[in-house]
Formats: sequence, C-alpha cells, structure tokens
Amino acid sequence: GGTLSLDTSFNLADQAPYALQVDSTGQWLLDASNTTRQPTLNAWPISTVNGRSTLAGGLVPTMPLVSGGSVGLGGLAISPDHHLVAVAVGSATEIFPFTAGSGNTGSTNPFSTGYKVNAVGAAAISVAFDTQTRFLYIGETSVPGLSTTGGLRMIPISSDVVGNEASGSPYASGGSGPYSIVASSNGYVYVANWSGTSTGNITGFLLNASTSSLLSQSNPAATGNLPGGMALDSTGDFMLVVNKQSTPTFNAYTFDSSTTGKLDSLLTGSTGSGPIAIVAAP
Repeated sequence: GGTLSLDTSFNLADQAPYALQVDSTGQWLLDASNTTRQPTLNAWPISTVNGRSTLAGGLVPTMPLVSGGSVGLGGLAISPDHHLVAVAVGSATEIFPFTAGSGNTGSTNPFSTGYKVNAVGAAAISVAFDTQTRFLYIGETSVPGLSTTGGLRMIPISSDVVGNEASGSPYASGGSGPYSIVASSNGYVYVANWSGTSTGNITGFLLNASTSSLLSQSNPAATGNLPGGMALDSTGDFMLVVNKQSTPTFNAYTFDSSTTGKLDSLLTGSTGSGPIAIVAAP
C-alpha cells in the first residue's frame, strides 16, 4: 500500500476551504473558501513532478465571489471540457471561464471576469455539469412554485457561453435540500435530497438534450437522513451516498437491469458520525 504525508504548500491564511475540485488534467486544484470577508475562489497550480503547489510565498490567484454568500459542500464544479467553473454561493451561482493548460508555473491566473446566474427567491447550494458540457445544473432550496421546496435548474451551454434557463426549469428536485448533483453518462441526472425529518432520497431525471428538458423519474431511491455527498464510480455501475444524520450513514446502489436509470439498493453501512462528502477512486 501507499503512504500519506502532510503537504503545507497549499496553506493560506484566512481561508476556510469548503469545496475542492482537481481538474482532470491534474494541473489545478480549485478551492472555494468561505473567508471572514467574503467567499473566494482560489486556484492552486499543481506540480506534475511531486503534486505540490508550484506557488511560492502562499500567494494564490483568487476570484472574490458574491458578497454575503456562502459556498455549499456540493457548490463547486469544473466542466468536463475544462472551459468553465461554476460555484454555488447561496444568492447566486457564479460561472467563470477556465483554462486548465499545461506546465503552469504559478504566474498564470486561470480565471477571467466571472458573471452570475441569479437564483431568484432561492439559495443555490450545489452545481454540476453534464458529461458533454452541454448543460449546467444548479440545486437550490426554497424555490417558489414547485411541488417540493427544492429545485433543479437547467442552464444550456453553447460554445463556452452559459445561456438562459431552459424552458420548464426549475424542476422539483424531490425534496427540500438538493445538496448533491451527479450527471451520469447514461443520460440521467441524479439529485440527493434532504426530505422530511428522518429520510432522504435520490431522484433521477432523464435528459432530453434536443429539447433542453428533463423528465423526472417516478421512483426515487430512498436514502438515510440528510444525504449530503454523492458519487458515481468510474465504471458507471455504482452510485454511492453518505447521510449526515442517519443510520445507516452510507448507501450503495446499482442500476436496475430492466428499468433504465432506476437505482436499486445494494448495501448499507456505517462511516462514523456526520459524514458530509464522498469520492470514488478511479
């Protein structure tokens, strides 16, 4: 087996990292922090030799986020084509052009001026891109006019430009708190919802890219209470979720062999108390 050692090259004062993503080239670590002043998006160039930050003196390229907002645990996503970064910051979702590049030395800031997709009457808490960077999905709480208080917004993307909200969006997410979104290559978008006082669920939506619309599944998969982290393994065979306030704290699902997109419970387990995030190794 391998070993771990502490790397202090990513240390930065006055930052409280809340959502982390590494781009698929392994060249950048992005860190959305809730600071004492306002949320900030930091970019850490990573050495391809030793995995350490190539920046000296703790100076990190940053982009200030919307003032007064707060980044959620599922609130940061990098598009699969490396061209966009989205951050859910409560009162808005901010989108930034992004360049992964190669051979970064730390002198190049990968971000340019960002712009906002307003979360009118709601709080943005999670974001995800579809696997082909055609759509941005935003999970929001307290969305008016829906059958559930949680909503899933759908924003088309064309030539690295995030457009207007799709017709029919937002969609009822299936619960009150859509804290995690996973877009699968099988054409479905899955949302882990807080729901009620003791249960949660994962609701699946079938993507129709030609009409920029989603069709909700009628049979959401039950989870434990307050599901907050969700991950799809690299084979696309298993969906994993952790529940913040529940026994069990861990659920694993397979995909139903007869009903496309439906999740079937595989096993449950315990992770210890209060899990909030999960990753699946490649």
